[in-house]
Formats: sequence, structure tokens, C-alpha cells
Amino acid sequence: MKKMLRKLRSPRGFTLAETLISVLILLMVVGIVGAAIPAASNAYMKAVDASNAQVLLSTAMTVLRNELSNASEISFPDANTIEYRSGNTGRKTQIVSSEGEFSIKEYGVESVVEKDGVKSISVTYDPLYTRSLVSKKAITDNLSLTFSSVTKSNGLITIGELDVMREGSENPIAVKKNFSIRTLG
Repeated sequence: MKKMLRKLRSPRGFTLAETLISVLILLMVVGIVGAAIPAASNAYMKAVDASNAQVLLSTAMTVLRNELSNASEISFPDANTIEYRSGNTGRKTQIVSSEGEFSIKEYGVESVVEKDGVKSISVTYDPLYTRSLVSKKAITDNLSLTFSSVTKSNGLITIGELDVMREGSENPIAVKKNFSIRTLG
């Protein structure tokens, strides 16, 4: 230790060999840190996606429960659509899960039309509004939400599986199986 302190106080400085060794050690440390940064970044992104997927899944379950618990006239036109009459507004509404979008589309107001003494109901099928849970402008821009195996039996709607997936991936990040909602209608 005394030898090292003497060397540091010496006006002659370090030898070329000592300087080269310290530069080599510094390069090795920088190389190790440089190699660890992409791995750490990748792990961080996976953790963020997993967290966002859980929040998205929880939000979807809440929205589905709020929308469908008071719904009536529930039908399933295709595997990606739940159609119903909203208990909140009385309007025809769809929950659509396709092409990475998960949205609620509420359709126009129904009006009674009388023609030649016959009354009929006219509905505007342009969505009055669309509320997206997953959109390309949100923090969930690389996540998609899908549901499958929707059934209705004795006032109970069961969604076989809700999946949150990363775009381009085949494995879900978050999954909820057999999600059930009791309906009043």
C-alpha cells in the first residue's frame, strides 16, 4: 500500500505498461456494461408489457361486466362480436374484438315509422360512438385483446377465454379463462 501511495505522489507518473493495463480493464468493464444494457432493456419492456396487459385485461373484464350485466336481447353474430340492447341507454350495442381492436359500438336511436297504417322500427346503424379499450394511440399500442367461446345459458354469459397478446406473437401475455357475467335480461 505504501508503495502505491509513493507511486501516486511521484512526479514521474505511470509507466506505459500500467497505463495500457488500466485502459484494457476499462474497456472490459465498458464492454460488459454495454452488453448488459440491451438485455436489461428487453427485460424492462417485457415487464411493462406484462403490467399493461394485466391492466388491460382487468379493464376489459370491468367493461364487459358493466355493459352486459344489464343487457337484454343478447346475441353472438360471429365469434368476435357480442350484440345486445344496452341496459344503460336502451340502444343496440356491439362489443367487437377484431384486428387488434376491442371496442364498444353504440348504434343510432330507434324511431317508429308508420307507413300505410303499419308501424315499424327504423334503426340507424352508423355507430353514434365507438369507445376503444385497445387503440393504436394508447400505451397498449402493441397489445391486442380478444375473446373466444362466448356462450349464454340461464342468464349467465360465459366467455371461454380473454387473451391479451403482443402484436406478432402467438403466446398470450395475460389470460382469463371462463369469465362469467350474470345478466338481468
